[in-house]
Amino acid sequence: MKSIEQHIFIAFILFLPFLALGQTSVDVFYNKATEAHDHGMYNRAIDFYSMTLRKVPRHQQSLYNRGLLYIKTQKYNKALYDFTSLLTLNPQDAQAYEHRARAQILLNRFRGAVEDYTQAIALNPNQSRLYLNRGMANHQIGQYEQAQEDLEMARLIDPNDPDLYLVQADIYMENGDFMEAMNFYNQVIDRDPYNINAINNRANIYFQTEMEDVAFRSYNRAINIQPNSDSYTNRGYYFLEQKDYTLAYEDCMEAIYIEPQNADAYACVGFALLQKGKHNKAIQFFDHAIYLGQESPDTYVGRGRANLLSGNANGARIDFNHALALDSENVEIFYHRAIACQQLNDFEGAVADFDQVIQLQPDNQEAQQKKQDCLTFINQYGDKLQSRGDSTIKEK
Repeated sequence: MKSIEQHIFIAFILFLPFLALGQTSVDVFYNKATEAHDHGMYNRAIDFYSMTLRKVPRHQQSLYNRGLLYIKTQKYNKALYDFTSLLTLNPQDAQAYEHRARAQILLNRFRGAVEDYTQAIALNPNQSRLYLNRGMANHQIGQYEQAQEDLEMARLIDPNDPDLYLVQADIYMENGDFMEAMNFYNQVIDRDPYNINAINNRANIYFQTEMEDVAFRSYNRAINIQPNSDSYTNRGYYFLEQKDYTLAYEDCMEAIYIEPQNADAYACVGFALLQKGKHNKAIQFFDHAIYLGQESPDTYVGRGRANLLSGNANGARIDFNHALALDSENVEIFYHRAIACQQLNDFEGAVADFDQVIQLQPDNQEAQQKKQDCLTFINQYGDKLQSRGDSTIKEK
């Protein structure tokens, strides 16, 4: 992403007198926008770029810079609008196609991104990053052959670009080919020993292949090079694995401080709080993780367990339903939903779920005993069970 090239250090303006829109020149608004932009006052800069555009709707530099800031502030639809407007004014602007493609990727519109990168390549065919990014987008939509062709073209243009090997490594990682991914991450690090993404992602392979100590040292290295949200988050999950819930909490809170939109970090904090017995607080963090898009079975199970332990059995059952929709063969989810059904006095539902547990784990004696307990209640109370409001069995 491009930024303003010239960084001019000026005194911070604490107060701006009211400037009537009709009495102020375009240059004044635009200059104030670039000053705010340079100082990282992004929302203020957006306001002044917008004032410039209200006076001169075809002011291309304001559209360009505001579009970049909309991406920076995660307002991707607005960025898409600005770069589309810019391309209406100048259909030969390769950079506008490139940035609109980036906004499309951030909105998970990968086919649109491929189309925009194709237009940018037609206008600027010698930029390796355009092929690289189109390759990533093609991979996301399952066009694997085209993705490899794009990566090969990028390699021909700039064979020493570390990002090329990083993308190739990420693709192998996503496909579960850890050996090839490791090979490419090593090539990235050989070319750029301080590449945090490669160090962090290689550490993830160590973690997933049960080389936890090596992963831990790698996360530390990445954080020492530059504190970053991903490495803190991954180290937080390492601490969860080690049952050090306090350090897991601290690392992922640091990750959230660096990147407030880090859904994985919110989920990690939720798991740490759940294990520390702070169920209501854990629910809040799971809520935010799911709101930010972290809708994994584990996150729903975590929130479901927190709901169950805080007395909200109905909310827990809903969470376990969501989790099973994502992972229908997970014994743990069936077991927890059975417990939620018991608390709701839905013993028939509990029996059905314990049956699923026993089918998947025939030697699970605990599930067999709990199923028998439920059948006993059904035989004793029958239809009266559904009308009872008390909770009969709590999760241990």
